[in-house]
Amino acid sequence: MPVLRHLHLGGNFFSGEIPRECGGWTRLQYLAVSGNELSSWIPPELGNLASLRELYIGYYNSYTGGLPPELGNLTELVRFDAANCGLSGKIPPELGRLQNLDSGALVTEKMKQMSLFISRTTHRSSCPKGKITM
Repeated sequence: MPVLRHLHLGGNFFSGEIPRECGGWTRLQYLAVSGNELSSWIPPELGNLASLRELYIGYYNSYTGGLPPELGNLTELVRFDAANCGLSGKIPPELGRLQNLDSGALVTEKMKQMSLFISRTTHRSSCPKGKITM
């Protein structure tokens, strides 16, 4: 799907996993798979989507592991939502490269560092004392 720019599959309760082949859709600007019953891991190949501006992978999905550090390559990303989808582990420091991020959500009981909401107009976070610098 070399010319695909927008793919919204959210809210369908699809099962399975995000295919690694999605990483080859280099013109993709919008990907939404939230509101399904996806499992397994988030493929690191998503970090190849250099044109991606919006990524929604949370809600009702049950991923294993954490966010792949390759998501830090998505430097055009403006919106990112990975809330309530079973993520665990630490937030990769590579996500600090997402300088265009306008809004983002990472909320889960299993993440070791924090729950985080980011918006250009508001910022709300909770984390262990001394674990975040801005």
